[in-house]
Amino acid sequence: MVLDNIVFPLADALDGTRSRKRLVANVRDAILRTGFFGVQGLMHLTPERVAETRELSDKVFALPEEEKLALEFRDRGGQRGMNVTFGVRKGAQHRDLKEFWHHGPNRTPDDPMYQDCGDNISVPQVPGFIAAMDDLHAGFVEEMDLPLELISEGFGYHPRFLPDLMKGGDDLVRDLNYLPFQDDTPEGTMWTGAHTDSCIVTGLIPGILEGEAEDDSLELQLRNGIWQYVPIPRDTMMINIGDFLSRMTCGRYSSTRHRVGPPRKKGIGRRSTVCFRHPRREVMLPRLNLNKAIFGPPIGDWEEVCAGYALFDVLCANNAHKGPNPYLKTGRDPSVPPLMTR
Repeated sequence: MVLDNIVFPLADALDGTRSRKRLVANVRDAILRTGFFGVQGLMHLTPERVAETRELSDKVFALPEEEKLALEFRDRGGQRGMNVTFGVRKGAQHRDLKEFWHHGPNRTPDDPMYQDCGDNISVPQVPGFIAAMDDLHAGFVEEMDLPLELISEGFGYHPRFLPDLMKGGDDLVRDLNYLPFQDDTPEGTMWTGAHTDSCIVTGLIPGILEGEAEDDSLELQLRNGIWQYVPIPRDTMMINIGDFLSRMTCGRYSSTRHRVGPPRKKGIGRRSTVCFRHPRREVMLPRLNLNKAIFGPPIGDWEEVCAGYALFDVLCANNAHKGPNPYLKTGRDPSVPPLMTR
């Protein structure tokens, strides 16, 4: 089966050279086959840490609609705070049936990246929520560094190649609240429509419902175009290859299309939390020199551009950002005013 052998214990990365080399090869094989892999034995994103944050975010999602709308800042491209009024995904018939909260690193006004997003949004109605999101954000970054080392070693690069490339980057945590499907939900509605992720990699912590052994709401599109469910066991983080890493490998690592839902039962929602790992936006995305005997020839020829240009190129194409791309291919465009208006 294509999806066999894609979840691995992180302990193997810490258990001697031979186990780590085997794990590196297994991770590389899983990515080449599917664009995904999973890790178990999480050291930072413990179930208790995730549950404590979700208990607080449940209260945020339960706020009255007008209060949630006041926490939404579309002029920042939805990159911080509540997202409830986003549009229809490109190529879809209906809006995704979800709402979500975005939380990023804390920046000071003298940081150029502050111009794009500003501060994280505070929620006075739910004390402790922003501190919990800060903690969860740090946990994701810490937890995902080891899988990034394994990917780097699979390329034949130094283990710290990818973690160092993203040092100080705009890693974005998205806490998702998937809303229940009802009898009047339009046919064809999804929790999240088919897409790829505009980042280096994405880490996903599913929301396992009480009485369930796994989350079976995620689907990925196989190389033959068929959609297949990806069952995610408890205490597992799935790693998804994003568009930026696909670009850096000239398509040899594919940012696999995936989607979420619809649910098997009506009237039941679901929670999920993801982290999009990004470099700083002025960082150039290099083309990697890969072994053709392992990875094959390049599938495309992408020019090297900075991460900010690559990100806003996608946001503009999907109508998630209004106005021109604030980045040139080599860095920030000085002719475009800063995004921060609040």
